[in-house]
Amino acid sequence: MTDSGAGIGQECAQQFALHGCRKLFLVDISLSGLQQTREMLEKDQPLAQVELYQGNVAEESSVKRMVSQCVELYGRLDVACNNAGISGGSARTSDLAVEDFDRLCSVNQLGVFLCEKYELRQMLQQDRSVGDQRGAIINVSSIAGNCIIPTAPAYAASKHAVVALSRCDALKYAQDGIRVNCVSPSAVWTPMVSDAGLPQEFIDMGAAQSPVKRYLQPLEVAEAILFIASPKATAIIGANLPVDCGTQLLRSFY
Repeated sequence: MTDSGAGIGQECAQQFALHGCRKLFLVDISLSGLQQTREMLEKDQPLAQVELYQGNVAEESSVKRMVSQCVELYGRLDVACNNAGISGGSARTSDLAVEDFDRLCSVNQLGVFLCEKYELRQMLQQDRSVGDQRGAIINVSSIAGNCIIPTAPAYAASKHAVVALSRCDALKYAQDGIRVNCVSPSAVWTPMVSDAGLPQEFIDMGAAQSPVKRYLQPLEVAEAILFIASPKATAIIGANLPVDCGTQLLRSFY
């Protein structure tokens, strides 16, 4: 699980352990965040074996080493959750700095591609297990990958790319027994929002975009990811699941 040091990734680690996953390989660029997640798991889920990897999903050598170390420890890779992402790039295209566009795409787009590349390579070598499956990959996109958001073209472009990659690979690798799916949350109350020092007006605007006028909680996204990863979802391939309290239904959002 990438970006496991906080927010959705941290909640995913807890939920997977709670529901019986006994071998977790947690990835984040922040070592302190990873250590915090491990401490929580050691307290609440002492039966789970937890290994940490500090790495950058935007660097191929780091991602290659990440998958290699996971397999060296556990023997195989059954579920991968590619959750790492960053926000920003709110300028319109004509005013957007190339550096800002590259920064967003290097994590949100290239990062998912690199993770998938090496996860798929490993899964293709594995024997089929439960449900005739070799593995499951869940990519975390955003409703920005499904909607037109003219105020954030770089971010939206990077998230549209995640959806497209997920669908292409879902079709390409289905016969190999590898399921690829995507989850697209709306605004989630994570440290990326709560600790960013954002103006209250901006925070309120994020909640106002939802029909229920609130942010998602990380648990709500983690439970969706857990289900798609589980043997109960062996027929779900190439889905792009919106977890958004109906936000995409608001025509004013398009």
